[in-house]
Amino acid sequence: MRPGSAGDVLSEEQGNLSQLFKSIEDYEKSLEAKQATAVGGS
Repeated sequence: MRPGSAGDVLSEEQGNLSQLFKSIEDYEKSLEAKQATAVGGS
């Protein structure tokens, strides 16, 4: 096992996590938008 391989995996996981968080944020925003329109835009 190369000394750098663990770091490579870690940075790759962080990239996947940030993508996951981004998609979750987008999902929450779309949910909020749907709720706002359902409530009547208030």
